[in-house]
Amino acid sequence: MLTEDDLAFMRETQAEHRPTAAELLRRVQGTTASGGRTDSYQEPEPVMVRLDGQEKNVPPQVTAVVGSGKAVKIVMDLVEVRSGDLIRVSAVEEYQVVTDGDPDQWATAQVVWSRRVKEAPRAG
Repeated sequence: MLTEDDLAFMRETQAEHRPTAAELLRRVQGTTASGGRTDSYQEPEPVMVRLDGQEKNVPPQVTAVVGSGKAVKIVMDLVEVRSGDLIRVSAVEEYQVVTDGDPDQWATAQVVWSRRVKEAPRAG
């Protein structure tokens, strides 16, 4: 029989591994009136993600793209996602995808890499 403490532990552990609701903003590239290129984003669509900024095995190709920033691994729904798209978790937490997704029909989720582009301002 489970005790109240056992149940509390199970709920806490479960909450830590539950996916986070987010929005996917797909990047669209177009031309400007002066002939240059510009990026815009489509309407956000809901996705579920798991963020991991503590991943130790970051591929060298990802490190080269992210540069001095910290690579964040995102495990997410099986939707089309490409490099340059944005994952918005909140108004102050946003990630730019740096690898293309691969929604394998036999998988239950896909892994992409990103860098954080929006953070909460520091209290000061």
